[in-house]
Amino acid sequence: MLREQLQGKNYLIVLDDVWEKEHWEYLKSAFPNEKDKRSRLLLTTRNKVIGKFNSTIRAKRLLNVWVGQGLIQQEGSRTVDEIARGYLNELINRNMVQVEDVIIGDRVQNCRLHDLIRELPCSIRLLTGLKCLRIHKSHNIFRDVLELPTWLDNLKNLEILCVEDQFVKFPKDALRMEKLRHFHVHSVYGRAMKVENWKSIESLKLIRLEDWLECSSGLTGRYHVQKLGIHMIETERQNELRRSLEKMENLRELHLEFNPMSLMSPKIIPRLNGLTKLKLDGGMLECSSASEFPPNLSRLTLEYVMLVEDPMPELGKLPKLVYLKLYRRRISNEEWRMRVLREGFPCLEALSLENLNQLRGIDVEEGGMPALKQLRIHKCPNLEIENLPEHIKCAVGTT
Repeated sequence: MLREQLQGKNYLIVLDDVWEKEHWEYLKSAFPNEKDKRSRLLLTTRNKVIGKFNSTIRAKRLLNVWVGQGLIQQEGSRTVDEIARGYLNELINRNMVQVEDVIIGDRVQNCRLHDLIRELPCSIRLLTGLKCLRIHKSHNIFRDVLELPTWLDNLKNLEILCVEDQFVKFPKDALRMEKLRHFHVHSVYGRAMKVENWKSIESLKLIRLEDWLECSSGLTGRYHVQKLGIHMIETERQNELRRSLEKMENLRELHLEFNPMSLMSPKIIPRLNGLTKLKLDGGMLECSSASEFPPNLSRLTLEYVMLVEDPMPELGKLPKLVYLKLYRRRISNEEWRMRVLREGFPCLEALSLENLNQLRGIDVEEGGMPALKQLRIHKCPNLEIENLPEHIKCAVGTT
């Protein structure tokens, strides 16, 4: 009867604590083994006759299982067997799989799973007191998109979750980690980001604009976010972004990543007194006055930003700016001479110029950058620094 119920279906059945080989021989006929179905039987036992602990497996057989289960995807001109062999070698290099025998050409013939990998599922329950979890880049062992598992909800004491993979996919249901305070991901893919208690989070990076607007809409009261990173920002929704940021009275650090051709202005950033660190990434910056920036800004980074004109005359009026970094920024004119006005950048201590191919020179008027201690120049091939004031030459370091 059981066989008839399972016929033509995909199934997963767990048989726990099977002690006798005869029991399995008697039961196995009840489970149909159809090649076009992805059915599985999982047996747990302490009898080595039924299932050996720490046994070896032929590498070729293991690779065939991977290919047969659809775990290996075609990439370019490489065959699936070559790709599978590459995955196995990476697992071996990471000590997750141990080599038992090799054949001519150093090809793995037999291998087995490392003992620690077997013990890992049993150890998950010991993580309930974990406060910090960092999932590092997996390179090309796993798929490019990492889906966050729902068992993270069991980590009731987790305060820091940092995922470095290229893309992160959220589960259907919201994560309910009540003590979570710091949540950092590289980029969100697919489903909207859902964190039930996000209002208590102190640092949140990088969240898509649409997810941020959805999370912050309709909520009132005090917010605890101090560090915030938002990406995929479009010109059309910048006013919505500003209104959402106006609620962030505790905000200290802000990273905004714009779509490449989006127009942006410091006006979209509220003049929050506590905001001291700002990073603008991508887009086309329109800056007519330094007064458009937050009043207490001390650190400013511009990366991959398109500028219509030299921003330095206005940026030099920021009274508390201590650190300024310009990285791979472009200006509409083919050549660019950076101009620092008299008494500009009164508190600036560090200036970093990186990958600025258009930069030809730095003109510093008397009294400009009086507090500069470090000037880092990296990959600015056309920059001439011979005419810099002596106090700035002393701060120069080139790489």
